[in-house]
Amino acid sequence: MSIADKDRAAGAAGRGKRVIAAVVAMAGVWVAWHVADAVAADPERHVIKFACVAPEGSVYVSEARKWDRELRALTSGRAEFRIFPGGILGEEEDIVRKIRAGQVHATGVTGIGMGEMVPASRVLELPRLFRSFEELVAVSGRMTPYFDKMFEERGYVLMGFTYVGPVYIFSKKPIRNLEELGRSKVWAWESDPISLALFDVSDASAVPLSLLNVLPSLQTGVIDGVYGSPLAMVTMQWFRYVKYMTSVPLGYAIGAIVIDKRAFDALPEDIQLLQRKLGRKYTQRITERVRRDNERALALMRQRGLQDVQPSLEDLARIDEVMPRIWTRFSGTLYSPDLLRQVRQTVAEIRDGAT
Repeated sequence: MSIADKDRAAGAAGRGKRVIAAVVAMAGVWVAWHVADAVAADPERHVIKFACVAPEGSVYVSEARKWDRELRALTSGRAEFRIFPGGILGEEEDIVRKIRAGQVHATGVTGIGMGEMVPASRVLELPRLFRSFEELVAVSGRMTPYFDKMFEERGYVLMGFTYVGPVYIFSKKPIRNLEELGRSKVWAWESDPISLALFDVSDASAVPLSLLNVLPSLQTGVIDGVYGSPLAMVTMQWFRYVKYMTSVPLGYAIGAIVIDKRAFDALPEDIQLLQRKLGRKYTQRITERVRRDNERALALMRQRGLQDVQPSLEDLARIDEVMPRIWTRFSGTLYSPDLLRQVRQTVAEIRDGAT
């Protein structure tokens, strides 16, 4: 057999294995889904179908599984999560639609999913609004009662905020300024108005893609840059296809764990109280792990050759001049001018208290 024949055979074998793995995975989803339905038919047991795009083994899914084990133990099996990770039930927008249809009951989402539920929550992800991870945590913490009410009015129970971390641009070629950004093929989450606006105000062209299409697009050269937290880069395996990181963060990304209010209200009162307590516990655990694991992920990428690219002071000043245009662009559409004012005022108070 020639080398070419061997390559074709190996490729066919690999494709066959992937097809088999996909079939097995879908069969597992089918079984888990219908077992959950069967269990839910028992009025004494409460199965909460939890779906997310975070992959198995990630911080978010591992903590969700610990939450599930504690929930089962403390309720003697009366309540449990049935977890569907890794986007097997679709992108975040798909999962939110399934929640509205009553097919899924809970999720862990990034700001994209939060925006599908409560558009005004995107005010917490405006580029260059926060100077640090700690500022975002402090502001969202102070304003949690406000957002609790907003989510409840839209039919959701906010169990707590989770955090994604600092968001950087990672690329195959150095990106030091807005001009180099404009010459690059950088991904933008296709359903995210804020990231699309970021490229627009920067006079740059983005490549809109769904989240699950980012990795193959990096592999094939459809895109040569992405944005994300260090932890997301490692978790999603994107880091293998980039060489540079623009060392000034675009912003700080947030997420949340949310339960459909209909499903939550159907729980007995003691389980509702327990879920709120566990929600506070595990969202705090996720925050602590994400902070630590982002630092570890960045160190790992640097060990494997990732190079930092530092914008000049002039380039940084230009970035900070442009970004506030996004804040005002969505004032009155995604969020009210008053909410933007409240967030900016809270940021100022926290900075004043830190000086």
